[in-house]
Amino acid sequence: MSICNVFVNDDHALVAVDTEGEHLDGTYQECNKLVVLPLQNTVVAFRGTSLLFTVVSAMLLGPGAKDYDGLADSIPGMITHAMAQLRQMGANTKAIGPAEFLAVGHSLAKGRILGSAFEHRPGSQLKTTPVTQQWYSPFFGVESIQQLGIVADRDGLTALALDQVRRVRENPMPGSTAGGRLIIAEVRKGSITCDEACVLPSRT
Repeated sequence: MSICNVFVNDDHALVAVDTEGEHLDGTYQECNKLVVLPLQNTVVAFRGTSLLFTVVSAMLLGPGAKDYDGLADSIPGMITHAMAQLRQMGANTKAIGPAEFLAVGHSLAKGRILGSAFEHRPGSQLKTTPVTQQWYSPFFGVESIQQLGIVADRDGLTALALDQVRRVRENPMPGSTAGGRLIIAEVRKGSITCDEACVLPSRT
């Protein structure tokens, strides 16, 4: 699983993802982990297997919800449908999950920026969590965040990602990826911008 961090304020949000992915043979490559949806004024970030992300991304880009609120309501159904399709195609549990989807956008109903986290763990029901302030993945505990002394801005997201990369590399676990480049999306009412914040430390 990779990096996905979110800072949410009433009028804007910052969403950061890395670009490192791992092949089944253990080699690494860069890949997209963020879908930008201008129509819904929303971005959807992802952690998990590229197989599941590919199927759900196709659904996100198709016709359907016209705003963040409708999209957030429809994502659980998309994830459930995608997993069912993959199982019918013979995909095993490892190829499907665990996974996290983070949708962040401007809510017309609430008149502010909101986020929703959708977590899939094998053997458990899909969990939906409102994100109104922040979301950290991977999360190494409150103390690790406090030690960084960061604030909710681009520099804070960069410092956080660099610390996460260090911790993942120091204590590697199967399926743990963190590296490549750090991409930050800024979401405001009627606006989404994306840029490369930094190149994360290399594995060599």
